[in-house]
Amino acid sequence: MAWINLAWHHSVREKFGEHLVFYRACLQHFHPEKTPLILSKLFTAEQINNLTVYMVFGATDILIYGYLHPNLIEDFRFRLAEALETETTPEYFAVARREEHEFKAAGTAAIRSDHNLYHLLDVQTIRTVQLGENPDLLARLIEAGLVEHTEEHGEQLIRFFMAVALDTTEALLDRAQTTIREHLRKQATLVSPRLLRGRGFAVFLIDAHVEPANYFTIGELSKWLISELDPFKAKTETYLASEPDSLIPGANIIDDRTFIVRRSTSPLIQSILPEVYNTATAISDEIILALSDGSVNATRLLPQDRALLGAFLKGVLDSNEMQSIGHLLFFLTHLEGYLRTAHARYAQSKGFDLKVLYDLAGIKEANKNHTLVDYLNTLTKVFEDQKQDSLTQSAKECLRLLPLRNELAHGRYTLAKWPDDLHVLIQGLPHLRSVLGHLADETGLIFKN
Repeated sequence: MAWINLAWHHSVREKFGEHLVFYRACLQHFHPEKTPLILSKLFTAEQINNLTVYMVFGATDILIYGYLHPNLIEDFRFRLAEALETETTPEYFAVARREEHEFKAAGTAAIRSDHNLYHLLDVQTIRTVQLGENPDLLARLIEAGLVEHTEEHGEQLIRFFMAVALDTTEALLDRAQTTIREHLRKQATLVSPRLLRGRGFAVFLIDAHVEPANYFTIGELSKWLISELDPFKAKTETYLASEPDSLIPGANIIDDRTFIVRRSTSPLIQSILPEVYNTATAISDEIILALSDGSVNATRLLPQDRALLGAFLKGVLDSNEMQSIGHLLFFLTHLEGYLRTAHARYAQSKGFDLKVLYDLAGIKEANKNHTLVDYLNTLTKVFEDQKQDSLTQSAKECLRLLPLRNELAHGRYTLAKWPDDLHVLIQGLPHLRSVLGHLADETGLIFKN
């Protein structure tokens, strides 16, 4: 059995860390014959052959989509800009895999669980199946739902993509997503619609087809979105395919480039959580992506901070919430205990009466059981009095840790927002170490954690 009109189920692609990504590009000079050749040459050079390319009407000239490893997503748009001589650098929309919703025809079989087959899929097996060298295994993969037949819509259908941008908080996006999803389910004129949620040039992207007789329902959908999502200041942009077929049909394979990229390692990540490279799961790739963020300054993270981040992320990697909670809670509790003594000794060494200092810091009850926020606020006042501008700023930056501390202390913590907490720790720990180092120098009390 040959690999024709077949595609991997998205769970298989996630196993190898791939994201579904859309790029939109405006070209200085679009040529219907030369542009596809330029793209084909680029895709071959980059060893990425699963991408699909549509010429679209409007300000955007082409829309490209397919699966890429997260380490390639940002860099690839610059490769596109250079090859195509675009007016501006192409923008991308990366789908959040666990927030993708598809509306398939009634009766479509759900993927059947076959853990033996799923875990059998390694690099060599994937290549063998794609090359048509193991038809028996391919048949089993199709039966298990790990390989799917691609849908054939025919030339009579019009394909369109609609980007939806919203000005709202992450917490309200779920409500907006539900609203859109339920509306799409009721639209009989839409053929094979998909609602994708992610990040980039939009928050949501709708991918669907319509019969030519229902062409104007595309505009009606845009109007409905703008009206219904008015509280979120919704904006839509529609990309209407100018031809029924892709300029370059995607091969629907997992490219060698994905396997190559997955072998690369980062010294920073190795120093924080080396075992993240030993597993190929969606969560491991999310951790790698989070630690590969350009905002992570490796030189500012001390070895003890890397150890703390590693312990926290090990719980994320293993889906062990209690492990992550335990390490963070121990650290913050120990920190609070240290500051209980250190802030008082430091303030008194600078000639402050603690009761007066507490009044200055806005602490009304001088004898109450103080917490981290009280100690940081009192230290801020002392640093301000001593004209220690850098330390003042660091103490204020440490206040970013308070929501995390409070959630842990009151039993409200959940790993669901671990990327945000990781960002807080990465940004806050260097400032905290500056404060702790100064306190140790001035008081002789050393924070041993």
